[in-house]
Amino acid sequence: MTLLLLIGLVMVFWLPSLSPMQTTLAAAALLLLVIATDLWLWQTAYLALPMASVMVLAIVLYGLDMAVGYFLESSAKRRLATLFGQLRAAGTGPGDEPQPGTLRHGRTQRRTDRTVSQTFAVSRRCRRDCRRRRLARLMMNTFRP
Repeated sequence: MTLLLLIGLVMVFWLPSLSPMQTTLAAAALLLLVIATDLWLWQTAYLALPMASVMVLAIVLYGLDMAVGYFLESSAKRRLATLFGQLRAAGTGPGDEPQPGTLRHGRTQRRTDRTVSQTFAVSRRCRRDCRRRRLARLMMNTFRP
């Protein structure tokens, strides 16, 4: 019972702080440690540990840790995709239409006379740039390590 509690506490507090590969190696190392301890006790003191419950505990905790990690990672990816979707809606994607007054290769024409609609287009562009900066700031604050 003590071994079961000890291994359970170690796995509960230690495994979530590791990467998936390190978690796999740590769980395998704990299982090998339990098997080696059982074999050593059998050879030296003729004692047999109840290994089934400890091994099931280790496997279940490893599986739960991997499943929770997967779901947390996928929700973070969805949140990032949502933020990039907002960026695309703000007009930063490759499918944007060229602004009036832009030539084919990105060079701009010089115009001195502006109509009312062009003035509103400039103000829309300024608002869109403001949204881009605000969204970039939000992304930096959301995904800061």
